[in-house]
Amino acid sequence: MDKKSCLVIMSDIHSNIVALNRALEYLKVQGMENPRKMVCLGDVIGYGPKPKECVDIARTFGVCLSGNHESYLQGDFDKRRVNPKALEVIEYTKKVLGEDDLNWLTGLPPNQTITIPKTGNTIAFTHYAPGVSDGYVESKDDTLTAFGGISENVSVTFTGHTHKPAMAAVDAKGHPHYYTADDLKKYFGWDKPILLEPDQRYIVNVGSIGQPRDGDERLSLVMYDMAEHSIRWFRTDYNIEKTVEQMEEAKLPESLRERLLQGL
Repeated sequence: MDKKSCLVIMSDIHSNIVALNRALEYLKVQGMENPRKMVCLGDVIGYGPKPKECVDIARTFGVCLSGNHESYLQGDFDKRRVNPKALEVIEYTKKVLGEDDLNWLTGLPPNQTITIPKTGNTIAFTHYAPGVSDGYVESKDDTLTAFGGISENVSVTFTGHTHKPAMAAVDAKGHPHYYTADDLKKYFGWDKPILLEPDQRYIVNVGSIGQPRDGDERLSLVMYDMAEHSIRWFRTDYNIEKTVEQMEEAKLPESLRERLLQGL
């Protein structure tokens, strides 16, 4: 992969500044420290203890989208469908952030599409997978449903929201394929490039920076090589105990701390 033609795509930072800083440290070593080539697919805030620090960094990114936790700031949602602990942290976030940051978060777009001039590939960025219940793609059936909500000219749709790295595809014959995080590790291996086929369309869930939930507590992000049309996941440990300490200091719910430690 050529760093000159790569984008960094991440999601679900969730106010975890320790994890975000660790990701940025790695990217700097890779020569990928330019924030204008970074994309965040939403949920900069929520769950975690350091919303201000994470927002300050996210505001430098080339693209930043709205997720469900940004929408919770506006109060226009059915609270019966949201974890009360998550709402508790949203109230904490409102107290920590100033008006300017809150206005920025509530003004973020839900999606963005770009066309790469050299290849003609159209790439979509969104927090939720389209067309499926609650934005989750977790099976072959979900894969077919989701692609029904994606324009046929879109080669790759990058999503977050589930906090689980995954890849779905539809081949030239319309057959669905779905790879869980375990499948990706088994068939491709973490930190190895995956060349995307030109006659297939893909949905790539990049996983989560600040709140992984696939049983692996390490942070997750994806690099996309625009020239090569390839992707590569990156996963690494970070100091979870430090984040838990910050959550304790902020008096955030104990259940959220435990979930972070378990990667669930």
